[in-house]
Amino acid sequence: MTRIKPIRMKKRKMFVHVADAGTKVVCSGMVVQACPNELGVVRTGFTTTKKLGKAVVRNRIRRRLREVVRLCPKMADMVGFDLVFIGRQATFDRPFEKLKADLFYILGEILRQNKEKADA
Repeated sequence: MTRIKPIRMKKRKMFVHVADAGTKVVCSGMVVQACPNELGVVRTGFTTTKKLGKAVVRNRIRRRLREVVRLCPKMADMVGFDLVFIGRQATFDRPFEKLKADLFYILGEILRQNKEKADA
Protein backbone atom coordinates (compact mmCIF):
# COMPACT_ATOMS: atom_id res chain seq x y z
CA MET A 1 0.00 0.00 0.00
CA THR A 2 1.62 3.20 -1.20
CA ARG A 3 0.89 6.40 0.68
CA ILE A 4 1.45 9.72 -0.98
CA LYS A 5 1.67 13.14 0.52
CA PRO A 6 -0.54 15.54 -1.44
CA ILE A 7 0.57 19.08 -2.09
CA ARG A 8 -1.73 21.62 -0.43
CA MET A 9 -3.53 24.22 -2.51
CA LYS A 10 -3.71 27.52 -0.67
CA LYS A 11 -4.33 30.20 -3.28
CA ARG A 12 -7.87 31.19 -4.24
CA LYS A 13 -6.90 31.09 -7.92
CA MET A 14 -6.29 27.35 -7.68
CA PHE A 15 -9.65 26.70 -6.00
CA VAL A 16 -11.48 28.77 -8.64
CA HIS A 17 -9.72 26.93 -11.48
CA VAL A 18 -10.80 23.54 -10.11
CA ALA A 19 -14.38 24.77 -9.67
CA ASP A 20 -14.52 26.13 -13.22
CA ALA A 21 -12.70 23.42 -15.16
CA GLY A 22 -13.41 20.31 -13.13
CA THR A 23 -16.18 17.95 -12.16
CA LYS A 24 -18.08 17.76 -8.90
CA VAL A 25 -19.16 14.69 -6.95
CA VAL A 26 -21.56 15.11 -4.03
CA CYS A 27 -21.99 12.73 -1.13
CA SER A 28 -23.72 13.17 2.21
CA GLY A 29 -20.44 13.67 4.07
CA MET A 30 -18.61 15.97 1.65
CA VAL A 31 -18.41 17.49 -1.79
CA VAL A 32 -15.31 17.01 -3.93
CA GLN A 33 -14.38 19.02 -6.99
CA ALA A 34 -11.72 17.45 -9.21
CA CYS A 35 -9.73 18.66 -12.17
CA PRO A 36 -6.87 16.87 -13.98
CA ASN A 37 -3.49 18.56 -13.82
CA GLU A 38 -0.37 18.00 -15.88
CA LEU A 39 1.99 18.01 -12.90
CA GLY A 40 2.01 14.31 -12.02
CA VAL A 41 1.18 15.06 -8.37
CA VAL A 42 -1.95 15.27 -6.26
CA ARG A 43 -2.90 18.72 -5.01
CA THR A 44 -5.59 19.02 -2.37
CA GLY A 45 -7.50 21.94 -0.91
CA PHE A 46 -10.01 22.04 1.93
CA THR A 47 -12.74 24.59 2.41
CA THR A 48 -15.85 25.30 4.45
CA THR A 49 -18.37 28.12 4.39
CA LYS A 50 -19.39 30.37 7.23
CA LYS A 51 -22.88 28.91 6.99
CA LEU A 52 -21.58 25.84 8.82
CA GLY A 53 -20.88 27.69 12.04
CA LYS A 54 -18.21 29.54 13.92
CA ALA A 55 -14.48 29.02 13.39
CA VAL A 56 -14.25 26.13 15.86
CA VAL A 57 -16.82 24.12 13.90
CA ARG A 58 -15.33 24.96 10.49
CA ASN A 59 -11.82 24.07 11.67
CA ARG A 60 -12.98 20.73 13.04
CA ILE A 61 -14.68 19.91 9.74
CA ARG A 62 -11.49 20.72 7.82
CA ARG A 63 -9.37 18.68 10.27
CA ARG A 64 -11.65 15.68 9.82
CA LEU A 65 -11.48 15.98 6.03
CA ARG A 66 -7.68 16.24 6.09
CA GLU A 67 -7.41 13.14 8.27
CA VAL A 68 -9.75 11.11 6.06
CA VAL A 69 -7.68 12.07 3.01
CA ARG A 70 -4.43 11.28 4.81
CA LEU A 71 -5.60 7.76 5.70
CA CYS A 72 -7.15 6.91 2.32
CA PRO A 73 -5.06 4.40 0.34
CA LYS A 74 -6.96 5.26 -2.86
CA MET A 75 -5.28 8.70 -2.97
CA ALA A 76 -2.33 7.00 -4.69
CA ASP A 77 -4.62 6.49 -7.72
CA MET A 78 -5.38 10.21 -7.86
CA VAL A 79 -1.93 11.30 -9.10
CA GLY A 80 -2.47 13.99 -11.71
CA PHE A 81 -5.55 15.54 -10.11
CA ASP A 82 -6.35 18.71 -8.22
CA LEU A 83 -8.97 17.95 -5.55
CA VAL A 84 -10.99 20.44 -3.52
CA PHE A 85 -12.82 18.99 -0.51
CA ILE A 86 -15.80 21.02 0.64
CA GLY A 87 -17.11 20.32 4.11
CA ARG A 88 -20.80 19.98 4.81
CA GLN A 89 -22.83 20.17 8.01
CA ALA A 90 -22.95 16.36 8.16
CA THR A 91 -19.14 16.18 8.13
CA PHE A 92 -19.01 17.53 11.67
CA ASP A 93 -20.69 14.61 13.41
CA ARG A 94 -20.67 11.87 10.77
CA PRO A 95 -18.96 8.68 11.99
CA PHE A 96 -15.39 8.50 10.75
CA GLU A 97 -15.88 5.14 9.04
CA LYS A 98 -18.75 6.59 7.00
CA LEU A 99 -16.56 9.56 6.01
CA LYS A 100 -13.94 7.10 4.79
CA ALA A 101 -16.58 5.21 2.82
CA ASP A 102 -17.85 8.49 1.32
CA LEU A 103 -14.33 9.43 0.22
CA PHE A 104 -13.71 5.99 -1.26
CA TYR A 105 -16.95 6.25 -3.28
CA ILE A 106 -16.20 9.80 -4.44
CA LEU A 107 -12.67 9.01 -5.62
CA GLY A 108 -13.99 6.02 -7.54
CA GLU A 109 -16.59 8.23 -9.22
CA ILE A 110 -13.96 10.81 -10.17
CA LEU A 111 -11.77 8.14 -11.76
CA ARG A 112 -14.78 6.66 -13.58
CA GLN A 113 -15.87 10.04 -14.95
CA ASN A 114 -12.34 10.86 -16.06
CA LYS A 115 -12.03 7.50 -17.82
CA GLU A 116 -15.34 8.09 -19.64
CA LYS A 117 -14.11 11.49 -20.84
CA ALA A 118 -10.86 9.95 -22.06
CA ASP A 119 -12.72 7.18 -23.93
CA ALA A 120 -15.14 9.60 -25.59
